[in-house]
Amino acid sequence: MFAAAYLQPLRGCCGQEEPQPYMDQKGLGKVSTNQWHVLNPMIAMVVALVVLLIVALQFGNITLFLIFIFAWCIGLLLLICTLVLDEENEDSESEDF
Repeated sequence: MFAAAYLQPLRGCCGQEEPQPYMDQKGLGKVSTNQWHVLNPMIAMVVALVVLLIVALQFGNITLFLIFIFAWCIGLLLLICTLVLDEENEDSESEDF
């Protein structure tokens, strides 16, 4: 790899052009940094589930544990089914990657 990258005669034999340094394109963010609209309710749900699990395990109550399993399944389904809102900025050009 080193020889192919840095030896110009070898690159010329293989028909490769001179390597160009990487230039970051301005204004083309790869990941949206907008806050997720259900972040706070999901944090509350996780905290409530952890508290419910701790209480169920501390008291050894099978009913509370089954309630935790049911609530965990509902929370997981809510997490999977939650829509991600696509907020487009008017001043930036967004492209699909």
